[in-house]
Amino acid sequence: MAVEIARAASGDVAISQPGSFAAVTTRLHDGTPLLAVSLYGLWQKVGSRLIESESALHRSISDLTPLLIRARGKGVLIAGDLNLYLGHDDFWAAKYATVFDRLRAYGLQLVGPARGEEDGPLPGCRCGSPATCRHVQTIHYPGHESRPATQTDFVLATPDIVGRVARCTTIETGETRAISDHNPVVTTLR
Repeated sequence: MAVEIARAASGDVAISQPGSFAAVTTRLHDGTPLLAVSLYGLWQKVGSRLIESESALHRSISDLTPLLIRARGKGVLIAGDLNLYLGHDDFWAAKYATVFDRLRAYGLQLVGPARGEEDGPLPGCRCGSPATCRHVQTIHYPGHESRPATQTDFVLATPDIVGRVARCTTIETGETRAISDHNPVVTTLR
């Protein structure tokens, strides 16, 4: 059972930041077990104007560790708004990479969403690698349309699940923009 860290008993999954993740163990259509996690990179204020999410994500990964260890040898899929960038060459790049490195240590690989090679780079992407950029826009800034295209939402999975991904993409319509500042990410498993 998942409970706030102050109330956790032996065997509980202790959550240090309520609202940062939700996890469920389920089975795919063929009976394959799957640990599915929705992960959110809660913003943490640093000083008067600066915000970051990697410290919150590290706490969440620590909270998820017992589940990830128990799921060893079973399928795991983690998806969500991490509120960080991947592959950007700026002050935050190495700090953000630590989050992906920790998830990789549990056997998780980046699934997407990503642009196909035939699509070319994301116009306006800040990653600085137009030859290899496969980012997709997952967040938009209502009222600030001139801000660069940004991807802060990701899907990661263990190799057994990566091989079952039929599709991992975003949906952007007028309706989705009216509901949220993030484009829904849809991952379809075989």
